[in-house]
Amino acid sequence: MVRSFEGKIVPPDPEDYAEFATSLALSRDGQVMVVGAPRQNVNSNNDQGQVYVFQRQANDAWTQVQILTAPDGAAEDHFGTAVAIANGPDYTIVVGAPDYDEGGNTGIGAAYFFSHNGATWNTGMKLAISDPNESFYNHRGQAVAVAPDGSAIFVGAPGLSVGANTPGGVYALTRVGPNYSQTQTLVGPTGGQAGMGRQLLVNNDNNLLFAAGHYAPSGPIITYGAVHVYTKPVATWVYDERLEPSDGEEFDDFGHSMDISDNEAYLLIGAPQIGDGEAYVFTPSGNTWAEAAILPRPTAFIYGHFGASVSIDGAGETAVIGAWLNGGGGIHYYERSGSTWTRQQTLVTPEERDENLGYSVAISKNADIILGGARYAHAGEAFHPIGAVYTFVPGYRIFLPAVTR
Repeated sequence: MVRSFEGKIVPPDPEDYAEFATSLALSRDGQVMVVGAPRQNVNSNNDQGQVYVFQRQANDAWTQVQILTAPDGAAEDHFGTAVAIANGPDYTIVVGAPDYDEGGNTGIGAAYFFSHNGATWNTGMKLAISDPNESFYNHRGQAVAVAPDGSAIFVGAPGLSVGANTPGGVYALTRVGPNYSQTQTLVGPTGGQAGMGRQLLVNNDNNLLFAAGHYAPSGPIITYGAVHVYTKPVATWVYDERLEPSDGEEFDDFGHSMDISDNEAYLLIGAPQIGDGEAYVFTPSGNTWAEAAILPRPTAFIYGHFGASVSIDGAGETAVIGAWLNGGGGIHYYERSGSTWTRQQTLVTPEERDENLGYSVAISKNADIILGGARYAHAGEAFHPIGAVYTFVPGYRIFLPAVTR
């Protein structure tokens, strides 16, 4: 039986509509959590955004240890729209600010990295990215990813234009000493508005990259979601294949969220705009990926945007799917038996308000903790949507809310 909720993680400097927990990243060892608040005001800069770092303590309590801001931040940068963290002991943190302005290029975007010195995270540095096609509204940093060992960083720019098309792109950077150097620019399909780079995922070995975008079944109009797969057989990234769902439809937003098990046997992809949303499991099949399952979406719950966020544990045995739209939102928890995935539980909060629980989710490598972001969670009885992260831990084969003071 699920116990009633007893606590939640909120920012130390809450602001209404700062959208704390819009983005969420958990190190695979489950010890460090990174939370983005892209509309947090910083000094006199409205919506500059900032990022919070929490460390896990005994009894599953979390302590807020640091706040990260951009060294050159400005109003409406939306720093914290995307976050990523390398695994320990590296713990490099990457943050995207997709609406950053540079010179006359409005919304060109930027991404920053924060290295860990063993105790704290150093002052952030903006990643140096150069592109002959750079222009306004490239939205660099809409998505970011980091190799688990911190050796490489990837920055998505879904607004990258080439001529009359907007193929989008991904910038690959490799660590050189204390900094990162741009080594490659991956440009999406150029037959139309592919917008590649709106979501990113890299595997443990840093030789498999998934970049969400769009594709056109025919003609120049692109409205179907797709995940573009790159491999790195030697030193450079090479386009490999395009993944799409078996029941895809226009505006399905396939690829809005992605995660992969540590053994690379299960790839989880969300498509929140197919009806009330879908989530798919892909598995390796020879040298390609094949759709293996569509997770059964519960009909008893009204929460829409199922698949807006997804996460899978290291062994590919458990998965969580966020569905934040309508009511307070919820997180659907699944377990795998053989090739069959079964929903075990839906995690909710006791707050009868529009909290958007499931806007972001994360599960640790050994599935001993689940995190759920609720960007409009409230403070007290008054109408103060400051955002929160709810934590859930195992209890008799169900997940119970962990108390955070």
